[in-house]
Amino acid sequence: MDGQDIRIEELETIKAIYEDLAQIDFHNLSGSVKIPITLEKDVLVQLSSREGGSLSTYVRYLPSIHLDFKFPEHYPYEAPPETKIRSQILDESKQTEITRNLTELWLDLRDQVLFSMIDHIQQVSYNYVDSVQAKTMDCHGDQILYDQIIAFDQEQRLESFNASTFTCEICQGDVKGEKCMQFSPCEHVFCRKCLRDFFTSLIESGDVEKVHCPDFECGKLALQIREKYLRLDFLTRDNFDFEEFKRKIMTPPIRLDTLQAVLGTDHDGVLLFEKYIAIYNDHQHALIAKLFPMRLVTCPRDHCPAMIFRENTQDRLVVCRQCGYAFCNTCRKLFHSGSIDCSRTKDERVYHGIAVEDIELWISEGKSTPAGNQLRCRYGHELLRKVADEYTMDQMFNELLKEESHEFSTCPTCDIVIQRLEGCNKMRCSHCYTFFCHLCSAFLDQDHPYDHFKDKASTCYNRLFQGMPGTEDMEHFGVL
Repeated sequence: MDGQDIRIEELETIKAIYEDLAQIDFHNLSGSVKIPITLEKDVLVQLSSREGGSLSTYVRYLPSIHLDFKFPEHYPYEAPPETKIRSQILDESKQTEITRNLTELWLDLRDQVLFSMIDHIQQVSYNYVDSVQAKTMDCHGDQILYDQIIAFDQEQRLESFNASTFTCEICQGDVKGEKCMQFSPCEHVFCRKCLRDFFTSLIESGDVEKVHCPDFECGKLALQIREKYLRLDFLTRDNFDFEEFKRKIMTPPIRLDTLQAVLGTDHDGVLLFEKYIAIYNDHQHALIAKLFPMRLVTCPRDHCPAMIFRENTQDRLVVCRQCGYAFCNTCRKLFHSGSIDCSRTKDERVYHGIAVEDIELWISEGKSTPAGNQLRCRYGHELLRKVADEYTMDQMFNELLKEESHEFSTCPTCDIVIQRLEGCNKMRCSHCYTFFCHLCSAFLDQDHPYDHFKDKASTCYNRLFQGMPGTEDMEHFGVL
């Protein structure tokens, strides 16, 4: 009876000391104690595969070691407690070694020993922690173990966070963790109410670039990162990767799941979240379009607001992924063959989709100047060179067309340039079959094309054969 009282007394002591960590069965004189493993700093846990790939993440909490025990009839003076070690992170040989050490503890003391056993396991766990903190903990392909470690760490982090008290940097009030939000990786903590009010104000005003951790240093860092990707030396470097740039620019400075958690899932919260996404995307699209106007285009269909990133700026063909519309990037009309020249649009300020003033600036400044570098960043060197060459040739050709002695004219319908080798001044476009005057480029009546030259009010009156090869002498003597 006295032995039983001693055992119960020990169980009560263990229960009082370890509280929620201990599960005690007084009736069967048995129980289990959970011994947590908390790291002073994060350790990298890795899951390696036979194929050479791996997953990894940092954890602060490792799954606890469990000590299962039962007091036999003659414990504590004549028999040791029955013990068993359970652990997800200790291998079987290590668990067997610890169990043997526990038995040796009783042999040395032959008294109440359970507290000493727990203390020994704690010391072993601390030694293990010291060993894993200096290296990566590899799960050796055990996906289940890896997932369990990650899940346990997340659970313990949340539990520890919710039980702690933090000072919100916005309202300066002391708030329980369960009513707060912690940003990653900076770990700054703010109460959810302040964050929601702060983010709501920014979203409603359209200042979405500031929707991130409100801490001053984090705000400064976010601005520095943004400025880095917008610097001219970065945008014009030889190994510049547009896809990487697009990914960085289009990635919000706050995790979307964090923002959603702050705004909430109620009706107003959902609307605010959707508004943030729309405004942020619009802002970034406008920025990219300003920096790289040849990269980002809007679908020309009125009912389709899709923004399309062009992978190849040399290709005029653009296909909208949202509505499937295929169009020419130069004239923004239904895609057509290369035989149709749409470089000279009705808007004379644009040539091949590039502002004429930019083309002329590139020709005059070149690529070595700051202005030239900006243009190279905006359009790309190869495209600029090609368009500038074509533009220069077109300008020279236009000057040639202005000369009275030329034998060239431009179709007033399709802008195709036609050379007159022989015949009169009544021209017919070989491309669109338009009848027009070689001298003044006026449209001619389809059925009566010669009336233009018979009209006394016309500047081309009686000039049907003027300039025709072989008629020079006739013109000299006034025959024509």
